[in-house]
Amino acid sequence: MHTGNDHCYPDDYKSLIAEHPDQIFILAHSRPVDQTISIMKQYSNAWADTAFTPTEDIQQIIAAGLADRLMWGTDLPLMSYYDQLRGKQIDEDYYLTYYHCLLDSIRSVLSTDDYEKLVWRNALKIFKI
Repeated sequence: MHTGNDHCYPDDYKSLIAEHPDQIFILAHSRPVDQTISIMKQYSNAWADTAFTPTEDIQQIIAAGLADRLMWGTDLPLMSYYDQLRGKQIDEDYYLTYYHCLLDSIRSVLSTDDYEKLVWRNALKIFKI
């Protein structure tokens, strides 16, 4: 579920999440973080991803005890698609460099356990790999 701009807030999805407790809902972008945390605390079927989520917001979600339902998000290929629509020529190494820097930044502020949950272990729970 897209969150983070007009008419796309986590609270907008509250009744849908409540009415379908057996369905997992992922709040993309986790914005605004206070609403995301509130929804995740109320509903165990509410998860969040980190696509375009500031590191400080990721830390807040984890500090709220929700590290087990937070997933790495990138917004690719959409990010690439919109860059091309805007006429940007993107070097093929750009996204690789961008995400390596982002992961290094996140890794530097999270415990190893929380980092592993974020970047791969939590996804295993949803996709049952």
